[in-house]
Formats: sequence, C-alpha cells, structure tokens
Amino acid sequence: LCVDNTASQQACFGRMEELLGGEEMDVNESGEFLLEMFRNNYNLCSKISRHLVDKFMETITNENADAELFQHCVNFLKQVVVVNGIPLARNQTLVMHSLAERQQLEDLSMIATVNSDLPPWKLRRAAALVDLMYTCTLGFNPTTESLARGLIHTPQILKILSERERPIPLVLQLPYIRLLIEVYF
Repeated sequence: LCVDNTASQQACFGRMEELLGGEEMDVNESGEFLLEMFRNNYNLCSKISRHLVDKFMETITNENADAELFQHCVNFLKQVVVVNGIPLARNQTLVMHSLAERQQLEDLSMIATVNSDLPPWKLRRAAALVDLMYTCTLGFNPTTESLARGLIHTPQILKILSERERPIPLVLQLPYIRLLIEVYF
C-alpha cells in the first residue's frame, strides 16, 4: 500500500492512530507497515511523535524481544533519523533522549562493557544499539553528541577496541569505531 507511494503514505499517516489501534499499538504487528509508511519520506518522518519513538524504544530495550523484532525496530528508528541520507536533527534528538532515559537498563549499560564472553546475540544487540547512536550523531548535532558521550565514554570505547584477550569480532567493533570518529573527533 505505502511502498514508494507518497500519496498513500500521507493518507495512512493521517489515519495512523486508527490504523494501528491507538495507544495499544503493537510494534510487532504494525512494524512493517510503519517502516513502509515512513520510508524515504522526509516530510512524514519530520512529523513522527515522541509516543511512536517510545513504543519502538520500549521494544528495543525489552530483553525478551526476539532478535528479528529487535533489529526491525532499530532499523525503523535509523530510517526516521536519517532520511535519504539527510540527518533529521529533531528525530535524532528524540531517539537519543529516549536512549538516555533508559541508560540504566541492562542492554544499554552493557554497550560500554562488551567482550567476547557475552553470548553472540547480546554482542549483536550491543553493536546495533551503538550503530543507532552513531546514526543519531550524524551531521552536526551537538545535543546528540553530548548524549552519546554520556552513554559511552572514550576510555570505554578504546578498551573494547583494544581488548586482546577477549576481543569481539571486528564486524561488531565497527559501530564503536564509527561512533568514536563521529562523536569524539
């Protein structure tokens, strides 16, 4: 319905609450629809609500969310933060504030202490969260860069990247490297 169709995307956005069941929206059931409704539509992405961001963030920070749903939610948030290669500062800030509010949760606190002793699925989750943070800091956005610095510090990133005894796979180190470059250099 919404794939590559701006008119349909706009029409669905106007009736989004009705189509998604209002406050009781289930991200698991409506995630794919939302992904297509906002895909490559800067105008609609700039109107995304804090409520919708929080719904996706709740799923991301839920330890019981399966890997596919977790990645789907991360991809949605990355999609509405950078639209067609253009960072959307408002959404970057919404997502980073939502992450910062949840920094005490296990998934977010572990991003600063990952090592190869963790199960592979936890390593992938940590890398995906760091990649989301990186996406939120693209462009010049001092607010999100400051929030990222509060969630993970330079010495923590350097320790993860220089670990010799229990290094994480290189592919999972890349989000840390990109975040380090974008935020600290």
